[in-house]
Amino acid sequence: MQVKSRSFVFLFGLVVMFGCASKDYRSFSPAKLKSNESVALGRFTIIFKGKADNKNCMVCFKGKTTECQRLTKEGIVIVALTQGENTLQGISCNDSSEHRYEIKGAKFALGTTPTYFGDVKIVWTEAGGFKTSQMFGAIGAAFDYGNDGKIVMSVEETSEEAIQQTYRDVTSLATVNFSKSLMSIGK
Repeated sequence: MQVKSRSFVFLFGLVVMFGCASKDYRSFSPAKLKSNESVALGRFTIIFKGKADNKNCMVCFKGKTTECQRLTKEGIVIVALTQGENTLQGISCNDSSEHRYEIKGAKFALGTTPTYFGDVKIVWTEAGGFKTSQMFGAIGAAFDYGNDGKIVMSVEETSEEAIQQTYRDVTSLATVNFSKSLMSIGK
């Protein structure tokens, strides 16, 4: 078991406490992009405890800022991130307790145009279920900062038409030129 940084634990704690995780791809608005941001687009499939279960999971990205997005059944991610290098910082899934995994090395670059980072599949082997640290609230969470289980990550590329269609469906905008920067495989 690797030791997570306390900042990662703190980040997920804030997300859970203040509801930032309630945002999913449907809350994205191109009109809200800042001048130093661009659109990151991709899809996640999280296999947690042997079954695909995106709807109880969220993903967090880190560039100059950190953005988290709750996954839906479809696994679509459309998020505004700072232009430049970004990373998939971690995932969190909840069955009867929150289970977290800090991912290292999953990088991609965002330019000025919307960027497709790939279709990411994460197979997460974790016992799941209730964690005894949950019994002690914030005190238990402070000591629960190790990765839960192990992951195997893969990244695949989908067709240009599928990327365009997803973007049109979510934003109601016409076709745009995309760049591709497939996410590197993290651990």
